[in-house]
Amino acid sequence: MEFQAVILAGGKGSRMTDLTSRCPKALLPLGPRPLIWYPLVFLYKNGFKDCIIVLPANHKTEIVAALNSFDDVQIKWKDVVVQDDGSGTADALRHVIHSCDVKVDLLVVSCDLLTNVSLEQLIALHYAGNSKLSALFTPFPTNLRTTDVPGPKSKKKLDRDFLGMDPITNRMLFMASEADFDDDVLTFNKYIFAHSSRFVIHSNLLDSHIYIVSRSLNEIWTKEGTYNSFKGEVVPLLTKRQFQNKTTDKSRDADPIEMSSSTGKMGFVRESDYGCYAHLISKGLCLRINNLMTYCYATRHMARLFPVLAPSNAIFAPIEFDTLQRGDGTTISTDCLIAKNVHLGSKTTVKSSVIGQDCKVGSEVKLTNCIVMDKATIKDGCNLQGCVVGRDVTVDHSCHLKDCVISADQVQEIGRASCRERV
Repeated sequence: MEFQAVILAGGKGSRMTDLTSRCPKALLPLGPRPLIWYPLVFLYKNGFKDCIIVLPANHKTEIVAALNSFDDVQIKWKDVVVQDDGSGTADALRHVIHSCDVKVDLLVVSCDLLTNVSLEQLIALHYAGNSKLSALFTPFPTNLRTTDVPGPKSKKKLDRDFLGMDPITNRMLFMASEADFDDDVLTFNKYIFAHSSRFVIHSNLLDSHIYIVSRSLNEIWTKEGTYNSFKGEVVPLLTKRQFQNKTTDKSRDADPIEMSSSTGKMGFVRESDYGCYAHLISKGLCLRINNLMTYCYATRHMARLFPVLAPSNAIFAPIEFDTLQRGDGTTISTDCLIAKNVHLGSKTTVKSSVIGQDCKVGSEVKLTNCIVMDKATIKDGCNLQGCVVGRDVTVDHSCHLKDCVISADQVQEIGRASCRERV
């Protein structure tokens, strides 16, 4: 393919630090595989044979070890390391272009993406419009609205995206995220209405963070430190530049309204300049695991999602019976996921729960609708409902916890009773 695929895996997972304080986001367990495995499969299914993976310097060794262990995805990869200095996605892409001397268009994917969509129509749109930026959007998953998230109750922002576009050409005229607004008012610059007689607003979309970026935009990345966030800064910049005056050579950063008042003309620049396009998919799975809500949803539904996402040669056993040790009288519901090397004590009940590798669960324990991450220990007599138990956590004897989030490395004292807490 005439694209360089790039997976952005340098993020900290800042919106789910309860899970990522000890584990890099790219290695968060999601069913039988770490998170970064899924975008690799996605690229492979779409015909890519190689890719560049942006890795954080402080977690490079462990992520590379995980990548080298994948034997069911035949895709070559090269890593590019970024420092933990507050740099953003635009900085990471700039570093990729410079260090790898990229001369073709970029196909950019986030490491937190779960999707089985085909890129064929997005690529066709990119070529047909001679696009400088092409982005893929999907309807916001309706099931997320009813997903119960453990921890303190708060008003949920659903990370929806608002998209304004020409419904005939698919030209992207406006994009904003719900998280960027403190109230319910959505405002638009007047130059959008001055240019387009066809303007449709979509208010219930998810930006998949799949972008095709033209190689002709490489001058943007040559200005060190100018842009930090690709979605927050570069995308609005390119969208605005579509409205440059056709007949003047004024600065690219000049305000388009001022240009209009000086010439009396305003419209799109030539199609070869700063055209931005959006493709809306109507079928297929597309979900970003970038907060606790989406992580809980995907983990609890992984038995259904994994066959849709995985290549045909991937093997998935919802319960690893070969390495499972369980005592007498222990029951496990059929909708559970239990990883390798798990020990369950006697008379323990596990319902609708996910248990990670190397976990130890004592006797007479009740786990209902819980996510227990790797190497956690839950001692005798505990009752946990709707909880997320972080990596290396110890829950001591006879604790009763409901809808709680327990961060990595924590120890819960004997007999603790909590509801809707983050501990």
